[in-house]
Amino acid sequence: MICASIGRLEVQRKADRASNLYGRYVLSLRGTQEHFQVEALPAADHSTLTLACGGWHWNVSRDKGDKQALSRLLPNLLDFCMAGAMDSQESPGLALVQRERDQVSLATSSIFVRPGKITMRSLPMPKMIPTDFLFASKDQSAATRQSFAVFSQWLGALLPDATPGTMLFVKLSPSALWFMRFPLTSYIRFRFGEFTNFTNINWIVTDRSFSEVVYSRDQLRRSLADLVTLLRGTVIIVNRYAHHIKSIFGPQIIEAVEILGLFLGRLKDVRVGQEQYTLRFVIDPGAREIMELLLDQTTRFVFADFHTVSGKWQLGDYRENGIRPEIPLGAVDFSPLRGKLEHVQLLRIFHCNSAFVFDELSDDAPDHGAQPAAPDTIVRQLLESGAQIVEGGITTESFFEFFYSVIQLLFKTGLYFVLESTSLSDPSFSLSGAIARCNKLLRARGFDLILVS
Repeated sequence: MICASIGRLEVQRKADRASNLYGRYVLSLRGTQEHFQVEALPAADHSTLTLACGGWHWNVSRDKGDKQALSRLLPNLLDFCMAGAMDSQESPGLALVQRERDQVSLATSSIFVRPGKITMRSLPMPKMIPTDFLFASKDQSAATRQSFAVFSQWLGALLPDATPGTMLFVKLSPSALWFMRFPLTSYIRFRFGEFTNFTNINWIVTDRSFSEVVYSRDQLRRSLADLVTLLRGTVIIVNRYAHHIKSIFGPQIIEAVEILGLFLGRLKDVRVGQEQYTLRFVIDPGAREIMELLLDQTTRFVFADFHTVSGKWQLGDYRENGIRPEIPLGAVDFSPLRGKLEHVQLLRIFHCNSAFVFDELSDDAPDHGAQPAAPDTIVRQLLESGAQIVEGGITTESFFEFFYSVIQLLFKTGLYFVLESTSLSDPSFSLSGAIARCNKLLRARGFDLILVS
């Protein structure tokens, strides 16, 4: 009998007549072979729990004032254990944020020390969360530092025992989406405080469990390691916009697109065994072509850049002759995709506020105005399409961040060996020359260079 479920995670209690929380629970991910047994034991002082799963143990602590926290959050605590015990290459740090009226319920889990720690805290709602970092006209470093100061003063340390190399997972209840106004990704990028220990962050804003997301990321890693899946399943979408090309960065954007074409053009008709595969790369696709690419059942990984207006993906309007289309190309409507993209393992989308349609008239009160990952954001619409992992930002991302992400894909997977092989067999293509050209642009834009042996 299922006593609780979180997304695809099902929690069953082994048959016993105990009326308390102690006992054994079986957790399984629907549609997979993943299942774990978690045992809940009384702590030494009988005030909380000790949880055991897969050879790991966690000591649970809570605020003394919240006596119902254990029973209310038990399925989530069991989820913490399963996610931590799963065979994953990432070291996960987990945080669950919920709102209870004027209080914030925060539960965190870590296994950086043994035994692991699960901590439950209750905090008052923050009175204000600065959002100056959302404005391109502001000093991004200073604005983010101001935000971090407010975050630290309100919450203290999120995961004080985190060790370098930790992947941070943060799950928000529907009433806690305001928490994304704290730009944790930027804290990581600027290496503020404890965030120097985190490699990246995976926000969870749907009903999915930590276990399901950790499992999906592990499956994604395996798929990216398979050359056939990578070639057949990857789609790269580049959108060019007249107002970007006419900006001071226009020549560099044109150069970046040419470099992408230089590399990706060598990934056509690649022979693997007896078959040939082509990585799909499109520039300024129309709405119909975008839909066809996304709905194609072979599509697994999508990297796309785009400009948004009011949360809508705008089609590329730049033309080489400098003349815009006479009729505005409009936006892409994602509503027909609802529930149809379960075959897509990764949608990595870049550019303007894909996770936050910010209302510039809003003040810094957490409850005021638009919220991150709201139904009108592109990220939320694509999550509701069924895509397993959707990556986007609450801030404005540059074209060059998209460019760098694609370059990382090319040189940190088996695609590099295809490029290297092509360079040896095609005298017209110099891989070292293309890398030198790429590194010159990366250096100019402040990104790490490509290093190959």
